[in-house]
Amino acid sequence: MADVLRLLAAREHGLDPPWLLPRLYGGRMFAQLELSRVKDCARLHHRPVTALDVECQAGRYLLSGSGDNDGAIGIYDLLRPVGAATFTCPVIASSHNHGHTHGISTVQWYPHDTGMFTSSSLDRSLSVWDTNQLCVVERFKFTEAVYTHSMASSGTHCLTAAGGGECKITLCDINSGSQTHILRGHRKPVMALKWCPSRDHILTSGSQDNKILFWDIRKGSGPLFDLDQHNGGGMAQSTSALSAHNGHVVGLCFTSDGLFLLSVATDNHLRLWDTCTLKNSLINYGRVPISLVQQTCQLSITSSLCSLTPTLAVPTGNDVSLFELFTGKKVAILKGHYGKVTSCILHPFEQELYSGGSDRNILCWTPPPHTTCESQVSRGGGRGYLIIIKGPSSSPPHPKTQDSSRIAAVYSDTWSDED
Repeated sequence: MADVLRLLAAREHGLDPPWLLPRLYGGRMFAQLELSRVKDCARLHHRPVTALDVECQAGRYLLSGSGDNDGAIGIYDLLRPVGAATFTCPVIASSHNHGHTHGISTVQWYPHDTGMFTSSSLDRSLSVWDTNQLCVVERFKFTEAVYTHSMASSGTHCLTAAGGGECKITLCDINSGSQTHILRGHRKPVMALKWCPSRDHILTSGSQDNKILFWDIRKGSGPLFDLDQHNGGGMAQSTSALSAHNGHVVGLCFTSDGLFLLSVATDNHLRLWDTCTLKNSLINYGRVPISLVQQTCQLSITSSLCSLTPTLAVPTGNDVSLFELFTGKKVAILKGHYGKVTSCILHPFEQELYSGGSDRNILCWTPPPHTTCESQVSRGGGRGYLIIIKGPSSSPPHPKTQDSSRIAAVYSDTWSDED
C-alpha cells in the first residue's frame, strides 16, 4: 500500500503524469486475474467456441463463433447493470446455420462501428454481417477452407485479408464486394493474418510453411520481408530458405503501437519481433504447448490504455497463460476450462479477459474485488482458480523513483529572515 500512496503523492504534486498511476496499477491487476466472482457469460454454443472479439468503440459487445458443423455466432452485452452484485452477460443476438454451414474460424468487429462485423468459416466463405438485422449482406467465396481473416483498422481503406487452404492471401474490398488483390508467396496454407496498426498498408502473414511474411499492398512484386528466427537475413527474395519457426505459424498479434509483432507456432515457442529492425528479440518465454490442429491460435496483448507494461495472454492446453511481454516471465496460469482453450481476448479498456474453449464455455476473468496492488490472491473451492508465479519481488520497481525529499523540494521555504 505504501507504493500506491507514494504514487498518489507524486501525482498530486505534479511529479508524475496523470496517466502513469492507472496504467501502472492496471498492469499489476492483470497479474491477479481470476475466474470472475461477479460476472459470467450465458451458455449459447453447442459446439467448441473457436473465435472471440470485443469491439473497441465502447468495449460493450462480445462477438463469439463456434466450430464443427454448427457455424453459430453470438453477440453478448458486457455492460453490468448499476447496483447488480452478480451479473450474467446476456446473449442479445445469435445466428445458427444462417450465415455459415461449417465451423467458424475467425470473427472480427468492424473497427469503427458496431453496426457491422465479419466472419470466416471452413465452408470456404468470408461473410460481412449487418449487426442490427443479423444477416449476411456480402459473401466472398473461395475454393478452399478459410482459416483466418483480418480487417484493416485504419480508415484509409476497407480491405479485408483472407487466407486458408489456397496457400495465398486474398484481399477483399467490402465497399465494392470484389476481390482486388492476390498475394502469393506461401507454399502451404495460411493460418494467421494481421494488419499493422501503425502502417495501414503493411500486412503480415503466417503459414504452415513455417514462414512469416511482410507485405506492402501498394506493391505487387511479392513479399517485402521474410522473418528469420536466427536474425541472419532480411530480404525475402534472396533468402527463400529462411523460417520464423520450426513449426506451423498459427498465431500473430501486434502491440497497440505496431512496434512489435508476437508469433506462436506448433514448435511450442513464442517469438517477439521488432518491426523496425525485423529482428527476433530473442526473449525466452519457455515452452508454450500449442495443441490446436488446423486452427488459428488467438493471442491477445493488453492495450497501452490499460497497462504500462504489456501483458500477453495465450491459450496453452486447458489453461490460459499470462506473460510479461518484454521479459518473458510467466506471471499467472488461469485454470477453469474443462477442455482445450481455443481463443482468448483482452478487454480494450478494462482489466478483463474472456476465453473460449472446447467445453463450449465462455469464461470471464477479472481481478479479485477489493484487493490492493501487493496482495497475492488465490481462489479455491470452485471450478476456476489462479496460480501466481512469484518473482524475487512482488511489486515491480517504479519507473521513476520518487522520494520524500523530491516532494519536499517543491514546497521548501526559500525565503530568508532578512527578506
